[in-house]
Amino acid sequence: MQIKRFLPLLAVVISLAFSSCYKTIPKSKDVQLGALTSNKIHSNPKQYPLLKKSEHPVAYKQIQRVVDNILKSPDIKEEDIFAYDSITIIQDDDMVNAFCTPGGYIFVYTGLIKMAQNEDQLAAVIGHEIAHAELRHSVKKLTRGVGRQAIIIAGAAAAGASFGVFIAVEVGNKILGLGLGRDQENNADKKSVIYLGTGDQYSAVALADFFEELTKAGKNVRIPPMLSTHPDTENRIYRVRKWAKKFGYRTEYGEHPEFTLLQNSIP
Repeated sequence: MQIKRFLPLLAVVISLAFSSCYKTIPKSKDVQLGALTSNKIHSNPKQYPLLKKSEHPVAYKQIQRVVDNILKSPDIKEEDIFAYDSITIIQDDDMVNAFCTPGGYIFVYTGLIKMAQNEDQLAAVIGHEIAHAELRHSVKKLTRGVGRQAIIIAGAAAAGASFGVFIAVEVGNKILGLGLGRDQENNADKKSVIYLGTGDQYSAVALADFFEELTKAGKNVRIPPMLSTHPDTENRIYRVRKWAKKFGYRTEYGEHPEFTLLQNSIP
């Protein structure tokens, strides 16, 4: 295995390590970082049991349709760069969650698809995760200290055939282990409202309704990080409704009969 094949990956980590500002990192690097993380997830079926697209074509067609509806919002700027067409479903009914890597690789748990009361709520959560990618939250956090460790490990492995593996494991671990702060979560909430409101496909208050459903479920579900790490859920619900009203977005739920097809296609 030739080391030169992995030089582009090394360049990604170097740019993270020595950048004083995330804005100096091209957004194309977000996609490369996301690919590293996605590859790590796909290589760990025990922790991430993925539904195969070849075996569940209906589920993937329908979940991509939801994403495509969200992308109709003119406020989403990186559609032509980021990998929003690379959505993956994780089979775990107990985990009510979704996440999006840098560069737009979206992962959705079956627990979220099954618990969502309607397509609008599912879209609101996915919109929240897309916002993290659009706002480059993980990339910003990566530039604040973990990049140097990654380059040290990569350099130590540079003389061996496992050069690329070292980078993939280290950077993938860093991204998957990043926690986002209160302000970042609130910014993603607001963007989700804007995406749904300007996309004109879903109710702009669907995220607030979903939060309420989660709090009602309580200990019966594994609460996702977007709620569990922050104590101000009631305030977030209030803010979502306030934003929707302030911006004049529709709050009515539309009819999406395909959502039943999506839920029924999940094992």
